[in-house]
Amino acid sequence: MHGAMTSEGYGNLTNLQTRALARQALNERQLWDRISEHVADWERGPLKWMSAHTFTEDSHALAKGTPWKARFPRHDYIQFFMSLLLKEPALLVSKSREVMASWTVMAYLAWSCITKPTFAICQSANEVKSCELIEYARCLYRNSDAFIKRRNRLITDNSLELVWEKGGRLLAVPSGENQVRMFHPMVVFFDEAAFIPEWQASHDAVRPVARQVISISTDEMGAFHNLCKLEGVDSSFGNGGGTDATV
Repeated sequence: MHGAMTSEGYGNLTNLQTRALARQALNERQLWDRISEHVADWERGPLKWMSAHTFTEDSHALAKGTPWKARFPRHDYIQFFMSLLLKEPALLVSKSREVMASWTVMAYLAWSCITKPTFAICQSANEVKSCELIEYARCLYRNSDAFIKRRNRLITDNSLELVWEKGGRLLAVPSGENQVRMFHPMVVFFDEAAFIPEWQASHDAVRPVARQVISISTDEMGAFHNLCKLEGVDSSFGNGGGTDATV
């Protein structure tokens, strides 16, 4: 009799475990669905993932006396910026430093690649800086909750490229017009565009083929500065000012 009771006890325990796993799977599916929504809301969409289900990393944290890993801060300007990233086919953003603009764009691109089969390219002033952008995305994916990584596994991971099992691809390219002409991406991101050689030519080359083109930079005399002035761009992003620049 004692053996029968033990067997029944194990049976009940297994059933409880099964039910618990089913509840966990349902909760994770519902959370995944919320994170995948195309909205700029701290409780849904990319901002939900960025602020509650992954971490940034700061290599200068020790010098600044801040944590090495941290959630994205819930600043109003980051939410507003994300609302533009989610809806505008082309963006020019003249920014101040230390406002996490590059981190925000790379989080948006990583989220796009993780939640849907997006092909995105990022370009900066040189290959090293372009690879740093890929590292931002890698960091966010690496620090994501385990259920997110189970949903879409990373199958290619090197200094220039991240590819996910369900089709998302994020590629860094060196500066130069010919570098972007070689591909047909859905999204192109020019980081510190004012300092990218041949940025204007690269920008004009991808506009007809890419679904979205994002250019951000601190200000510097040249093609980016001139285009911002032509389009009436407000350079107050991150300084408490009114609006980002949209084209």
